[in-house]
Amino acid sequence: MAMPHGQQRVKGFTLIEVMLALLIFAIMATIAFSGLISTLTARNATDFYSEELAKLQLGMSIITRDVEQAINRPIIDNFGEERFGLESLFGSEFALEFTRAGWRNPLWWENRSTLQRVAYRLSNGNVERISWRVLDQARDSQASIRVLFTGVAGLQLQFMDISGNFYNEWPPLNVDPVFAKLFPLAVVMVIEFEEQGDLRRVFRLPEG
Repeated sequence: MAMPHGQQRVKGFTLIEVMLALLIFAIMATIAFSGLISTLTARNATDFYSEELAKLQLGMSIITRDVEQAINRPIIDNFGEERFGLESLFGSEFALEFTRAGWRNPLWWENRSTLQRVAYRLSNGNVERISWRVLDQARDSQASIRVLFTGVAGLQLQFMDISGNFYNEWPPLNVDPVFAKLFPLAVVMVIEFEEQGDLRRVFRLPEG
């Protein structure tokens, strides 16, 4: 049938062309979505590891601050027994316990010492820092506990004396009582993380 005079045929898309366009659009959308997911996944992973690194750095800075300010000041524990200025004994609740100086007193009117007794232990996969407000403790002395690291499989310590000998506990067994009261020259700490691997740090003691 002839078209009326002055009216033009409108040319549209065929079904095949529409389906091809939709297919191309679907492919491009899939590629774009996959790229977005990859970007978000990478960013989440980066944020996670950044947070873990920040926690690791904070924990190690606390340990470093404590150990580098260790002082050879024995204490009386809550059972009335004298304890060494620094000790790490098999069978003890704590992997490492010592007295440190430099405990800041921002509330200058608070009547307390700037010395502090601190300890470290591995408990239920966590490395914990324990501290007391008093040096010579009573039976009701309360300790503060702070978790520094999680996901820890092991905590190993070694102590080096002035002759370069290494011991797995301090004071070493069967030593002269005078030597037992001395500080080691250095402490080697190995924290065995379940996922990140081992972290090894050597600390030089100020009184070693």
